[in-house]
This record gives sequence, C-alpha cells and structure tokens, in this order.
Amino acid sequence: MTSILKQLYYGNFPDACGMPASQEEKDVRRIMDKLESQLRDRLDDEGKKLFEKYKDASGEASNLHDENLFCYSFQLAIHLMMEGFGGLPEG
Repeated sequence: MTSILKQLYYGNFPDACGMPASQEEKDVRRIMDKLESQLRDRLDDEGKKLFEKYKDASGEASNLHDENLFCYSFQLAIHLMMEGFGGLPEG
C-alpha cells in the first residue's frame, strides 16, 4: 500500500498541484537541452541508446530522491507543528 504522502507527492489528490518552475530552473533546463542536443549529435546509434538508458536511470533516481525528500520534509513539518503545540514527546 502506498503512503498518503506518496499519493500527495504524485498529485493523486484533487487539490494537489505542482510548483511552477522558476525562471532559474527554466534557464538551467534550456542549457541542459542544448548540451544534450550537442552530445547526441556526436554519438553513434549505440551511444545514443546507451545515453537514453542513462537518462532513464538518472530520472528514476531523481524521482525517488524527490519523493523521499518530499515525505521527509512533510513529516518534519508535522513534527515542528507538534512541538510548537507542545505535543511532541521527548526523545
């Protein structure tokens, strides 16, 4: 069973929405796209297939990291709220 935090992270709740990309993120992605295009131009077919596999694995690792960070951050926020209300047990 998937945790409610993971469901929230993946937007499986009607009111859940992602944050829009900042201008800085858009600029970095534009640079990445340009560099990827330049790299692809230099790769043969076998190199392109290998690069695709790398990108898939890298994307999966990044998604798992982001999911874990989201869940940890949400749990930390709850702990901070509980402590603020005096409800967090010692230890």
